[in-house]
Amino acid sequence: MDHAHEHDHTQAFEAERPRLIGLATRILGDHAEAQDIAQQAWLRLHGTDARIDSLPAWLTTVTSRLFLDRLKSRTPEPHDEVDVLDRAPDTADAVALADTVGIALKVVIDRLTPGERVAFATTASASSSRRSQPSSTPPRLPPASSPPAPGPRSASPRARTG
Repeated sequence: MDHAHEHDHTQAFEAERPRLIGLATRILGDHAEAQDIAQQAWLRLHGTDARIDSLPAWLTTVTSRLFLDRLKSRTPEPHDEVDVLDRAPDTADAVALADTVGIALKVVIDRLTPGERVAFATTASASSSRRSQPSSTPPRLPPASSPPAPGPRSASPRARTG
């Protein structure tokens, strides 16, 4: 790597460092460990001779692989019982949890077929409305956006005759 590229990469890396540390912190739950991951990404960047078209994308990929490797290598540690009443709720923890759950939910929804998405949304909204309404009121389901798909029994006779 020549000196000009090394200087460009250093500046670009320093600009990306907070984002990479934030990403690793959300996944690993440990800021110090996330800083270690960012440092390892820097060392990999410094040691590569590969042509990098998009440095932010390359750094995100390397950082992701590093923290996934770190997660795989973790062994469960026994923890003493923690008295949660001694600690006030932390808004940052709630935000981090919501982000993590949101990302996981998006991954799951992206893998569903359109019909499965409708079923999931209908079930989730019905469940949500049941929790928010008094029990004497029946749950309200959202209007159907398309006719329901035929069930397996009604579809199979058509498949045999068609």
